[in-house]
Amino acid sequence: MLALSGALVGCTCFIAFPPGSPLAMSSPNKTKQRSFQNLRLLKINFQSIHSKREEFWSLAEAVKPDVIFGCETWLKPTISQGEVFPKGYDLYRCDRKDRYGGVLLGIHSSLNNHQIVIETEAEFIAAKIVNGNQSVIVASLYRPHNCSPDHMNDLNSAILDLCLNNPDAAIWIAGDLNLPDIDWAISSIKSHQYRTTINESFLQVLDRTGLEQMIDFPTRGDNILDVIITNRPSLISKCSGLPGLSDHDVVYMDVNVRVERNLSEEKFSYGKELTSTLFVKE
Repeated sequence: MLALSGALVGCTCFIAFPPGSPLAMSSPNKTKQRSFQNLRLLKINFQSIHSKREEFWSLAEAVKPDVIFGCETWLKPTISQGEVFPKGYDLYRCDRKDRYGGVLLGIHSSLNNHQIVIETEAEFIAAKIVNGNQSVIVASLYRPHNCSPDHMNDLNSAILDLCLNNPDAAIWIAGDLNLPDIDWAISSIKSHQYRTTINESFLQVLDRTGLEQMIDFPTRGDNILDVIITNRPSLISKCSGLPGLSDHDVVYMDVNVRVERNLSEEKFSYGKELTSTLFVKE
């Protein structure tokens, strides 16, 4: 595991790759093939991924997501990837020092990807999926409900930097913003639980970058606290809620982006055999 240090003050970032070789279930030869399929995204608020390991692995086995956006991971640097994440993914983490909060990105190892280093104190981590001439940028974020306007400004700056430095890429950013005051249907402020400046500043970022918030159903109680924002809204073929691993619903999204995959004859294993029945909310 490689730790990155620099201007990241509020959290510690790690790049982790699956240890060892996957379990071979057919030929031991690593003959690579190419495949093109839609991109499957999964946004999860964990509230401790370590304590939800079996439920999470069951969900991952059922949905088979390409990209997992995680927040409130509650991880610390001594917890390794293998303790919390299924095999077959490259994992990028930003752990908060107080062992709460925290964000991660899990990207399937069949996709050519690497981390994008963003200098920020916000809980924000990003990566690029190289897909021929069309890159796909993904990022995971978290805004604690009790944070200051300065924290929101740091988060806004990270989003702006990511968009300005990747003007031609398809961008997908997901996380928990804790902004129940915003009516996402009309992009306006409907209440005042948090300071108006916090809500206004984020709406201004969306306006400047051309990003749109795509979740239109409540994800916690009656509120839309979790978001997926993108500059390619027309590519969404499905967006639905799934039973959550915490008091937030999980969000699944299928995107019409034909990403190139390098497939091996070896099959990835999720480790311990877990089974579950997945119910999709209407």
